[in-house]
Amino acid sequence: MTGLGRKMLVGVAALTLAGTGVASAQAASSAPEGAISAPAGTRQVTAASMTLWNAPSGGASVGTWTAAQCFYWTAIEGTNRYRTTTGSGATVWVTADPAYSTIGCRDH
Repeated sequence: MTGLGRKMLVGVAALTLAGTGVASAQAASSAPEGAISAPAGTRQVTAASMTLWNAPSGGASVGTWTAAQCFYWTAIEGTNRYRTTTGSGATVWVTADPAYSTIGCRDH
């Protein structure tokens, strides 16, 4: 490989890495305040019931989910709670304690 070819390859690699860093910084800055960086995903309720809250910290109970309920969460916020939505589209929070739900959703 010629000197010019090597310089171009190194330049492209540096540009690629720089672009990756910018994307990561933007993603981190768009996370809700108080959110913990963790990959979002699905979970299934393993407790007999799980309380739905109207705020990430404190707040009021707005309902419950029962065992085997599946949900998709987008962030862990406030007092260790998953941010999720109900079937009607309302934003709610449920406990992120692994004693009450498990990763993924299974047919029941």
